[in-house]
Amino acid sequence: MSEDNNEPNTRRDDEEDSSLTFSVANPPVSVGTQIGPYKLLSVLVKAVFGIVYLAEQKKPVRRQVALKS
Repeated sequence: MSEDNNEPNTRRDDEEDSSLTFSVANPPVSVGTQIGPYKLLSVLVKAVFGIVYLAEQKKPVRRQVALKS
C-alpha cells in the first residue's frame, strides 16, 4: 500500500538550483548595459526573485526607472 505525500517540496537554502541557467537568447546583464532605451546605472536589490537595477531613460522622456531581470 502506498502513501500519498502531501508535504510541499522543500529545498534547503544552501542547495544549488540547477534549473537556473542563462541562454544565449537571454544573457545575464550588468551595470552599464543598454537594454532598449534604458541604461543600467546600478544594482538596487539582489534577491532570490532576481536583480533589480536602477536604470536611466533619456528619450523620449529623461527619467530614472527600476528594471528587474
